[in-house]
Amino acid sequence: MGSISAFSVVRSTGVLSPIGSSVKTGNNPTAITSDLHGRLLYAANLDDGTISAFGINRADGSIFTAPGSPFATGDSPLNLLIDRATKFLFVANNGSSSISVFHINRTDASLKLLPGSPVDTPDPPINLAVAPSGKFLYAATGTNGIEVLSVSSTGVLALVDQQASVTGNLSNLAISPNGKFLFAVDDDATVSAYTIDAVTGKLALIAGSPFAAGDQPSTIAVDPSGRFVYAANQGSNDISAFSINADGSLTAITGSPFVTGVQPLQITVDPSGRFVYTANIGDRNVSVFSISSTTPGALNAVGTAAVASPVFMTITR
Repeated sequence: MGSISAFSVVRSTGVLSPIGSSVKTGNNPTAITSDLHGRLLYAANLDDGTISAFGINRADGSIFTAPGSPFATGDSPLNLLIDRATKFLFVANNGSSSISVFHINRTDASLKLLPGSPVDTPDPPINLAVAPSGKFLYAATGTNGIEVLSVSSTGVLALVDQQASVTGNLSNLAISPNGKFLFAVDDDATVSAYTIDAVTGKLALIAGSPFAAGDQPSTIAVDPSGRFVYAANQGSNDISAFSINADGSLTAITGSPFVTGVQPLQITVDPSGRFVYTANIGDRNVSVFSISSTTPGALNAVGTAAVASPVFMTITR
């Protein structure tokens, strides 16, 4: 049995403070996601093949279980995300090489699996990213690269293209807020950058890609302004920070890499674009950084918050 811990965020400093007691999920939760408005929360339970669904009390940040939870999905769900319209929840079922699509009840956070779902994929999906338009879904499939799928207005998925891996094992994706660029981390210590065709959703590798990162980058995040990219390197215990150029290419930020705790498995930027957080499973804590305004994109260590076994984080508004 796993659990989710809740924290409040001090808006001026980014410091975290625990809220109440943790809530139980299924066995071995590997990822969580929340909606843009901070009312819905979902966890992928790897060992159970289920999704735990929760609502969030906006007044105090407390979490309550949605009716009908947990919901069955495919085998070994590794990742999940909500589209910007808060209409669909997409789940990467690595064990059954498929993607599940659920319709979201925004009133009580319950889920309903769409007819025909899960949809089989050519290769086992590891991580997902959805375009801001909601029209395209991207699945990282390790050594097999990135699969591009179209998303209909009713949530039906269709394979559009497969983008071969430039180097080795692509494991995590992030899309810029304007929907023009996609970034992927590779465990050979690089970040690949692509342009996204607005009409077809297809990807094109950007000149100069891949870009050097730290050892074994695990996850990647783009700040809300679309100016910076951050990659958490679990092998070197640090963050590679980049500025995004007009063509989508990346330039290392002065001072990068920035030291984290031991084995940062996940990285996220808060919705205000002022703070960065890493889940350090080796140190059993979360590192907090502020984003510098004097050296744009550089990180300043703020402190840490103790968490039993941090694997994944999500931050609400």
